[in-house]
Amino acid sequence: MTFVYIQDTKGRSGNSFMGFNQKPINPMKCVIDPVLDGYDILDFYPRSIENIPENLPQPIEDLFREALGLLNEEQKNAAAMTLRKTLEVALETYAPEFKKKKLGEQIILLASDGRLTPSMKDWAREIKIDGDDGVHEHEPPTLQRNKETAEFTRVLLTYLFTLPAMIEKRRQAREAHKKQS
Repeated sequence: MTFVYIQDTKGRSGNSFMGFNQKPINPMKCVIDPVLDGYDILDFYPRSIENIPENLPQPIEDLFREALGLLNEEQKNAAAMTLRKTLEVALETYAPEFKKKKLGEQIILLASDGRLTPSMKDWAREIKIDGDDGVHEHEPPTLQRNKETAEFTRVLLTYLFTLPAMIEKRRQAREAHKKQS
């Protein structure tokens, strides 16, 4: 259930709360809704807009959820650093043999052995650089840059954990079907 605090812009009934009995809406991706025509969205609850990939190990899910919460609170440096930490823990979980390596080296090694595509390697480097900037630069990353970094992270986590789990589930279903036949 999402509650949206709206203001009537056509002089009808003033401010009110409106509830939706559906998945939470994302005001950042809102499409024109005829029900909301003539209203301005002033605020919404819950504030957190999450789209967490499935099948993440719990520590990675927790870190990514924390990063998105920081992003929603516009804690720009903390969000960038936590997205970087999410990447670091994800790669260490995905390839524990590289755990002792620095993050930049992990990215290069995973790309060189084919476990990261060239595009994923570039994305992972961008996440790392943005996180480093959150620590070392005097100016915080922009909110837009953090949103892009969060989306890069989401796609990378989907590639590393969600897609392999989906493929494995499909294989198991196929094998179970073969055994029944």
